[in-house]
Amino acid sequence: PFPSRKTMLIVALSAIAAPALFLAALAAANSGKIAYGVKVSGLRLGGLPLAQAEKILRQNIQEFSQKEIAVVLNGQQLLYTPEAMGAAFNINAAMQEAANYGRQKNFFTAIAEQLTALISGKNLPLNLSFVPEKSQKFLDDIARLADQTAQNADFVYDQQKDELTIAPEKNGAALNRQATLKQITNNFTRLDASPINPPIENRAAKITAQDLTNIKEKALAIVEGAPYYLQAQNSRWPLDKQQITAWIDAFPSKENQTVLTVALNQDKLKDFLLQLAPSINQDPISAQLTWENGNVKAFSLSQDGRRLDIPASIEKINDGIVSNKKNINLTYAIIKPEISTENLDMLGFTSLLGRGESNFAGSPQNRKHNIAVGAARFNGLIIEPGAEFS
Repeated sequence: PFPSRKTMLIVALSAIAAPALFLAALAAANSGKIAYGVKVSGLRLGGLPLAQAEKILRQNIQEFSQKEIAVVLNGQQLLYTPEAMGAAFNINAAMQEAANYGRQKNFFTAIAEQLTALISGKNLPLNLSFVPEKSQKFLDDIARLADQTAQNADFVYDQQKDELTIAPEKNGAALNRQATLKQITNNFTRLDASPINPPIENRAAKITAQDLTNIKEKALAIVEGAPYYLQAQNSRWPLDKQQITAWIDAFPSKENQTVLTVALNQDKLKDFLLQLAPSINQDPISAQLTWENGNVKAFSLSQDGRRLDIPASIEKINDGIVSNKKNINLTYAIIKPEISTENLDMLGFTSLLGRGESNFAGSPQNRKHNIAVGAARFNGLIIEPGAEFS
């Protein structure tokens, strides 16, 4: 016989009441605790009071931070702790997220999350950041093993054979720093101590042997034109084939950036001129005066100074050698002294304004020496109106 309507109603109400009771019991069980089934970086914290869960999390992170993690690079294994890598775990943020899971204001959303955690589990990742100074030092350390500077192909002059040859290029490599930190983050947010394998990227040389082969004939013409001579006043410096070859490089043509042409390396020219500059540069020397029969006289003539103009000289050297010009005059600026022999009359000296004498007879020898040295430095010194003297 079919059940009565009353019996069917009781069964229906029971079916509704049982889940409601279960959900109410689940909410009560999770009260004041991390929701059952919740993990943080694989650590089971569900069902634990907040203080106990935080204690466990802190202890595990502290232990992990002191573990030695292998960094495998170019066949070598280096050991670093997460702390030495600059990793910084935000425990407070992780605990806040774990405590809030299943605690939304909307009751149904909160219960749904608690059910999900209970049935399927919920693993929350750690929040990780990097201390800039430590992570930078770590990356610099491992980059020393990974980074290799690419070397462009280069012209080489064989002095014994009197021959211009080409040294082939060598490709380089560089540590991918951003990808390395990403790999560390992925591991450490799971408290995974697996070895780190930093990715290394290839760095191709910019100038290949084929590039130089295409312009070798032009380079050879420049080298064969040696020796060249740099000139400044009465000085002259020869440049032989070996020196010229060391400067020759390939650069994009001004007319077509995709086509390489021969030019001299400006950085190398600058280094050469910086070494040459002290033999060219000269500070100006002002005239010095004395008095003769109440009139001012020059007893030390002024001398002009000069300073090598390195940027202008680089341009002249490059243009001169590329066009096979034998003699190249360096560019320098003339620096006039503050007091020149020619403008003594313009200073307005008409008579001796004052004179003072002091007798230091009987002074010890060291005092006499010091007075002589000081007087020699002041003798004939001119201080213009408004100028300072110390």
